[in-house]
Amino acid sequence: MISLETVVKIKFSKVDKMPWLSWDTPAWECKTGSKLVNIKNSVCSDCYACDGRYTFGVVKNANEMRFEQLSNLESWKNAFIEQLGLKYKNMRNKENAYFRWHSSGDVQSIEHLKAINEIALALPHINFWLPTKEFGFVREFLNGNTFADNLCVRMSMFMVNQVPSNAMGLPTSTVIASENDFTPDHVNVCHATRPDSDHKCGDCRKCWDKSVSNVAYLKH
Repeated sequence: MISLETVVKIKFSKVDKMPWLSWDTPAWECKTGSKLVNIKNSVCSDCYACDGRYTFGVVKNANEMRFEQLSNLESWKNAFIEQLGLKYKNMRNKENAYFRWHSSGDVQSIEHLKAINEIALALPHINFWLPTKEFGFVREFLNGNTFADNLCVRMSMFMVNQVPSNAMGLPTSTVIASENDFTPDHVNVCHATRPDSDHKCGDCRKCWDKSVSNVAYLKH
């Protein structure tokens, strides 16, 4: 078990394209993604988070530290609620506070998923987005539980150009090879992944919006 001193020092991530905070873990620790990385034409086969700055130095060390904190989920959850709440406490427009889970990494267990949901329940003024490929954990959670209103769990399809499938009634996300592959099944192409964009979210918040049935990301 890691020490309380380590647990309470929550270090959030900052993703360049988004105006808000994130929280990442090593991509190679993904339960499903670590299998998909070896499958041709899967969305993980050339994962950006398994290369470059994610694999060395400050970023790698920070992600590994975050992953280690999950060994004490209760302490991690309580520290997360306190410190993220403080980060966003003095915002002028609290209803426009956003947070992304896992620009690198994914849910590790049903207990981890429950803790993420409890964090959202404790911080109702923050809009959370959780993209995940862990269908099994989500299905188990929904057998008797409900996701917080301010937590958008978006089920991620496994293969490039895969048409969104039954995702337990939850919104989905897909990856398309090019805009030529855009179909009515792949609605709402992500602004930040368009080649003519500034590669930033800007004012778009579709990923956090449960009413948006699918967001399609252009492969990059």
